[in-house]
Amino acid sequence: MTDATAIAAAPLVATLQPYIAAAVTALVGGAVTVAARAFARWTGLQLEQAAVDRLAAAAEIAAGKIIAEASDNLAARSIHVASPLVQAAVEDILVGMPDVLNAAGLTPKAVEDMVHGAIGRLQAGMTRVSPPPPTAPAATA
Repeated sequence: MTDATAIAAAPLVATLQPYIAAAVTALVGGAVTVAARAFARWTGLQLEQAAVDRLAAAAEIAAGKIIAEASDNLAARSIHVASPLVQAAVEDILVGMPDVLNAAGLTPKAVEDMVHGAIGRLQAGMTRVSPPPPTAPAATA
């Protein structure tokens, strides 16, 4: 009985998957905002909004590059935070924008969350694309 229920639920889960991904993405984005406000309240320091905006834009660009380089646009895959793709994007931002990171008062973990959240937002709007099958080399006569 439970096997039939599990199989019957699979189409429902597949249908709801884009909505679940969007909800998780919104939660991650909201968590970054709440963390920034809590930081300002607890320390008395105001985050430089322009710096945070620049980091968010850099995270969106990095996420776009990751998705553009994937043959299947990552719509059908989940990307773990510890993924080498995410880590490379975060490292690029940290190395390229250390002054902005300091001005924003954010940690590398917050930047990692920004990149991961941006990937999730972009994935939520993607349609599943199957990569083309590999072609065999032409036979030479």
